[in-house]
Amino acid sequence: MPRSKGGDNTYKNKQLLHRHCHDSKTASRQKDISQNLSHRTYLKIIYGLTIC
Repeated sequence: MPRSKGGDNTYKNKQLLHRHCHDSKTASRQKDISQNLSHRTYLKIIYGLTIC
């Protein structure tokens, strides 16, 4: 389950992907998320950033 949907950051929740598969999946996921969230929320989810 993606972390953005409540998944955790444990070994069981990881996927081993070829680099090009990872890049495609990440680009698609970031596009979907960014269309539905504010920029601040997007940065928090994708990068784990705390923005004041």
